[in-house]
Amino acid sequence: MQQFQSTPERLTTVTLKEFVREHYQKLYYYTCNPEVFGRELLRLKILKDENQLDQCMNPSGTYGKNNEFYKRIIEADDCEGYINALQATENLGILKFLKEKLLPNNPINELPRPITLNPTIPLIPGIPLPPTTNPYTPSTELGKLLATKLKNVVNDLDRRNQHKGIPLKEVFQGYFTDLYVNTNIPDGLVTLLKDMKVLDDGSARKIMVTKDTEHTRCCDLIYGHLFKNRDVDLLIHMWEKTTNAHLIRWTQTWLDEKFP
Repeated sequence: MQQFQSTPERLTTVTLKEFVREHYQKLYYYTCNPEVFGRELLRLKILKDENQLDQCMNPSGTYGKNNEFYKRIIEADDCEGYINALQATENLGILKFLKEKLLPNNPINELPRPITLNPTIPLIPGIPLPPTTNPYTPSTELGKLLATKLKNVVNDLDRRNQHKGIPLKEVFQGYFTDLYVNTNIPDGLVTLLKDMKVLDDGSARKIMVTKDTEHTRCCDLIYGHLFKNRDVDLLIHMWEKTTNAHLIRWTQTWLDEKFP
């Protein structure tokens, strides 16, 4: 928090609402780890209660979770809470962007990936936006079916556990050995996970060290990050793109029995 300690003060001067309105497209597209981010907003009282969290996590229509989150963030007008939530959920790209925009005497790099902005998209939260253009979603029919089932199970576990723990990991409890044994680790897997923002450079290096010699340890690291991220779409997309599509059908064979 220390390196960003002046950022909330500057946001107070600019006003959080003005900043979000001006930079809404980047905030909307780049704020990641929505499941963890939402729970952190709840803990910090930016979201009032679990009902509000559920509304954000299951938005009506075609608009994404971040659209709902930023409506609530503006309503709460809690600059320090917003910064704390970003830090706790490893939204480092947004934090760097905030620091660059609000502390111009401390220039840093722009967000880690370029983005093409459509000037016709309104910048005001609450005004309908196009659906999120997340390229990392299931592309096969089996993958889409499993994603729907898994999301329902994860959301149900999350509510029952009062948004504590890692529900996606809990789903696979008892199946880790088979999961690891049947996971292929091709050369492009680590690059894909970095592109999906599941891994940073340090985590990627740790996985590369174990990739060819310690299969179980390597899988433990990979799935640890995927489960912590809590994004079902990323997990299934990774399987589809890394010669692991067989894990989709394998998961389906026991998921309905475990969570009827």
